[in-house]
Amino acid sequence: KKSISVYKNNEMVSNENWLESGEPYIDNIFYSVDKEPLFLEGMGFFHKHLLKTFNQAQLDLSQAQGTIKVGFVVMENGTMRGIKIEDGINKPLDNLALQAFHTIMGEWKPAVLDGEEVRCFQIFPINFIYTEYDYDYVELRGGMLYWEIN
Repeated sequence: KKSISVYKNNEMVSNENWLESGEPYIDNIFYSVDKEPLFLEGMGFFHKHLLKTFNQAQLDLSQAQGTIKVGFVVMENGTMRGIKIEDGINKPLDNLALQAFHTIMGEWKPAVLDGEEVRCFQIFPINFIYTEYDYDYVELRGGMLYWEIN
């Protein structure tokens, strides 16, 4: 199936579509709204969940570098759908990001456009920063750490 449309009195009352992969296609998505969606548990909770997922995987992230961009749609009922990697780093890290998004517990306050709750596409970046320093001098004095970088 690629599409199912339901009509009543010659007017379409619903339409469902699927991508070639069989994944549902989400229609009527807005990219610019009057009020952005809001994660009700708070972004601190969201960030902790992401960090916990990556830490539990026990991957060596010390040299990971780059940004994973996770795209998703906040539906008008406050759920997330259509979660996918828009731009990734590598399969293991990308899959962990997807796992984190699929397992987060909590709802969103939907986006608002013209006074109505609407579906809104979001991009969430996960940044990995690797910096190696070659220290010429490191010293702890009076509770302060002093260093010189090459």
